Order: sequence, then C-alpha cells, then structure tokens
Amino acid sequence: MPKMKVFGRKWSIGSDDLVAPSLCGLLCRLVSLVVIAVAIALLQHQLFNSHYYVWISVYLYGYVLLSLVLIAAEFLIFYHSSRGGIMETERRSKVPLLVAVRAALYVPELLWAVFGTVLVVYEFPSDDVLWVVMVVWVSLYWLVFLFLFLVVLFIFDPLGSTPSDSEEYGSYASRIWRVRMCIMRILMLQRKGTQEFEDLARFLQEEFKHNDLVFSDITAGLILLYKHQAEQSNRHFSLDTACKFAVKTQFDHQLPFLTYYFKFASAAYGWPNYVWENTCRGLYNLCSPRCCCCRAKHPRLLDDSDCCCSFNYHSLLHKTGVRKEHFVLISFANKIQMVPFFVCLDHAQKNVVVAIRGTQSLADTMTDLLIEPVPIQHGYPATFLAHKGMLHAANYVSNTIHESGRLEEALNNYPEYGLVVTGHSLGAGVACLLSFILKTKLPSRKLSCYTYAPPGSILSIEAAELSTQFIFGAVLESDVTPRLSLDAYRLVESELLDQLRRCKRHKYSILFGGCYGVISYFLPRLGPDNAPSTDVLSEDVEAQRVLSDEACVTSDDSDHPLENAASPLVRKKILQSRRSSMACDIPLYPPGNFLYICPVETDRDSAAAAGAAAAAVA
Repeated sequence: MPKMKVFGRKWSIGSDDLVAPSLCGLLCRLVSLVVIAVAIALLQHQLFNSHYYVWISVYLYGYVLLSLVLIAAEFLIFYHSSRGGIMETERRSKVPLLVAVRAALYVPELLWAVFGTVLVVYEFPSDDVLWVVMVVWVSLYWLVFLFLFLVVLFIFDPLGSTPSDSEEYGSYASRIWRVRMCIMRILMLQRKGTQEFEDLARFLQEEFKHNDLVFSDITAGLILLYKHQAEQSNRHFSLDTACKFAVKTQFDHQLPFLTYYFKFASAAYGWPNYVWENTCRGLYNLCSPRCCCCRAKHPRLLDDSDCCCSFNYHSLLHKTGVRKEHFVLISFANKIQMVPFFVCLDHAQKNVVVAIRGTQSLADTMTDLLIEPVPIQHGYPATFLAHKGMLHAANYVSNTIHESGRLEEALNNYPEYGLVVTGHSLGAGVACLLSFILKTKLPSRKLSCYTYAPPGSILSIEAAELSTQFIFGAVLESDVTPRLSLDAYRLVESELLDQLRRCKRHKYSILFGGCYGVISYFLPRLGPDNAPSTDVLSEDVEAQRVLSDEACVTSDDSDHPLENAASPLVRKKILQSRRSSMACDIPLYPPGNFLYICPVETDRDSAAAAGAAAAAVA
C-alpha cells in the first residue's frame, strides 16, 4: 500500500506483495538449475557428438547463465519487498525499479524459449528420448509465460495512468465502470435493466474512487481489525439480558410464529440449501420415488425456471411439509431485481404464506448493491424511502402475484386466514417492502411479516417506525447482514486503514497468521505469540503523523484521504464529507422489531470447561 507505480502507471499490487511470487520464482529457478546440471552431467559425453547435440548444449549452457541472472534479480526483489511494515513504503522504494529490470529480463527469457521451440521443431529427431524431455520442458516454459500474462491482466489497473486529482479522472472512471457493467450484463444474459447497471456503475465509481488499497491490503486489514475488535469486545450477552424487554412486551406472542415460519424462509433457497442440510440423503430424497427426469412440472409453477428434474419444487415439499395441492404460486425466475418466491397455504396456522429467497446468485448480489433510497409510493408519504433494488424486487413479486390472481383467489377461498410474508437476508428485505405494498392492497386482511437477518439499510426512519407494528425479526449473534450499510462500510474502511497504519508487522506475517486462524476456525486461538501483532508505532512517530484535524483532512502525503485519519473526529468529518457527495446517502435503517439471539454459557458448559482445564493441567 499504496498501489505500486511501474512504467509510469499504477498497478493493482503493492510493493510488499512480491515476497511470495519472488520466493516461488527463486525456488523454481534453483530447481531448474539442478535439473539442467543433472542433464549436462548425464549427456556430457554426447553433447558434441552430433549436430543437434551441439545446439542443445548451447541451449543448456545459455539457460544456466540466464538463470543465474534471474536468480539474482528474484533475490533482490524478495529482499527489498520483505522490508518494513505495510505502510512503510519508503523502505521498499527500490522495488519498482527492480520490477522494471525483472520485466526487461523477460525479453531474453522469451527469446530463449523461442530458441528451445525451434530446436524441438526443426533440429531434434522425434524418436529420441531427449526430444520428449525437451518437448515437456519447452511446454512448461510456455505455460509459465501464459500464467504470467494472465497475472498481468489481473493486476492491470485501467485508471493507473490517470492521476486521481485530474479533471479527466472522473469521466474516465465513469466510462470504465460502465464498460464493466456492460460486460457483466452480457455475461448475465440480461437484455433489460440497462438503467440498473448504469446506477450500479455510478455507485461503484463513487465508492472506489477514494480507495488506493490492493486486495492483500484489505485482507490483512480485515485480519487485524477482527483481532482488534475481538480483544476490545471479549464479552457475551445473555439472551435474557439482551432481549428481556422485547420478550416481555413485543415478542411474547410472536416467538412461536417467528420460530415456526423460519422453515418457509429457508425452503425458498431451493434444492442447494436442502442438500446442504441433508448431506447424506438430500439428493436421494429429491430423486425418489420415481426417476427425476420423468416428472411433470407443478401446475402452479409460473415459468420454466426450475430445473428439468424439479429439484427446487420437491425441496419445497420436503422443507415445508406442505402438500403439493396447497401451493398457490411458485416462481424460480432470478434476474437483477427479480427474486424467486412461492405462495402456499398453511392450514396448521391458518395463514397464506409468501416466502422470498435471499441472496444466492450474482443477480441477487447486484440487487443488494442498488442501495439508492427511493420513495415507496403506494399511498405512503414522500418521506417513506426504501432500498431501491429491494423495492423494485418487491414490486416485481407484487405485480406477479396480482397478475396471476391466485393470491386473491386463495384469500377469497379462506376469508378467515391471515397473510404472512417471510424471508431471509435479501428475501427479508424484499418481504418487508412487500408487506408495505400488500397492506395498502389488502387493508382489511391481518398481515404479519417475519424476517431473518434482514439487511441493515432498508427503510428511512419514518418507515422503520411504522414497520414496528407488523414486522418481527431475528438476528443471530454477530451476523454481518443486519449490520450492512454505507456508513458501516465506510466506518470499517477507516478503522481498517487505521489498523494498517498502526501495524509494524510485515503483511505476509499477518496473512500467514490469518490462514492459520482460518484453519483453526477461530482467530484468537493463535495466542499472543503467534497471532498477528497490532502493536502501534512509537509515540514520537505517532505524534509526527497525527497533527491537527485540518492537516489530516487536507494532507497531500497520501492518495487516500483516510490514511492519516487516526482520530475518531477526523474519521467522522471525512465520512460526513463522503456522505454529502452522493445523493444516495440518506440513512436507511433495518425494519421492525428484532430479537437478538446469542449463545449463553450454562453451568454445565462451565463445569465441562473447568474439567477439561483441570485435566490439561494434570
């Protein structure tokens, strides 16, 4: 960090990201030298006996000399790239020059690969064993060049040659993002919805124009931030303590329904979720009792979006326990702002249930990212705003249900039944907004909405207050989805940069520690000796970096305005300035009432832990 500048442009790689690549290159060169030395030793008595053996000797000895030069270059890159912490780029100032030299050495390396190819094609007899060895060797050489070409394409930054403070940067960045979204639309076979991709391109451009981080910086920063937050908030809330008020007032009669309707929200995910939950017998249950390819589609299925084996439909039968004749409407169509859903009769609770699927595809993710607040309309005040992508998805579900007429038919057949809307994640957000729409269309019908892990940015404050009358949800401990919002993203970004600036460890020691933490399933198990260190810089260096608020905001030392933002006040000012720069930054809030669920350590667990500790000491 920041992005490394080579050949007059920035690349999506940092000067400290070359430790592992250069080390791998160094080891590969050493292994190849050993192989070449063995080949020369075995063929020493034949190298000058014939015409083509003379040429192969030239190739082998030339490759040895070239490899020695490349080993020296790889070692220098490895040495200088491994110096300093993440933010101490001045200690790695020679890395860009060394990378340029190494890139220049690819020219003779490429010429030598061409020379080896010519030898294989024109000089060697095909019945010689050495010819087979040379074919394998040259083929591996060209595969390495192909891999390097793909790496260059991956780290290429199309905006790297344009200064971020120039006038043409904004228009150029906007054009780049539009091209990316156009390619995405073609790959997704999305013929309609051009405006949605334009909005998404504008949003991504605004969010990432402040960012000078590379992928490894973000990964290391998240590891440090996770460790820091785990140390700062090493405590658990009791379920009775955290939810005492909610349970005694709002959730005393809603808890059974909140538990009961989760199976419908989970069933909306279709057969992948069912197979995941039933690893051993999932596919067998879906395929039996008859051949899955011989099944006819359900008459209530609106389209051909289910697979030919009807796995999604049959997973609904297994998950919900509802009989097939009680399904009112089923749709598995999935595009941007179009989510799968189903409507069924729940005779056990005397309700008509509308269940909506959560995020499970790229189109769903793009729907999540369309976060611009827009008016709900449908007779609500203009101050009632909602997440654009989810509101359009809710309108799609509402229009589809209305055009089919099947929901009205079911409600007319069972006038005493209520209406329940449910969903998880993205489905929870869409279910919330669909409830707002259905309340205006069916004002006399009792309506309840049960959400599970709804996103944190769905409704404006006025709409969120009204939603507490009919929306009830559950959040599981540290689930990230209910905490997602633009402000949360920007706060995490600023704290992540603060952790990177304070850390004195090299990036790869942090990444290796994080990998060990993932393998161990929980990062704090690394312990104080092996865990990534978040030690701050010395006080004199800290005092030099943290000046006044104005100096931090207007500092020209870094391309990223949050890099020097050590104090919370400075971060708050920067976040407010970024919020005012976008029209979509009106704060949005989660819907309805929440039941916060977290594990509670019982006396039995404490006794078991004490017994295990005593046994370990013994």
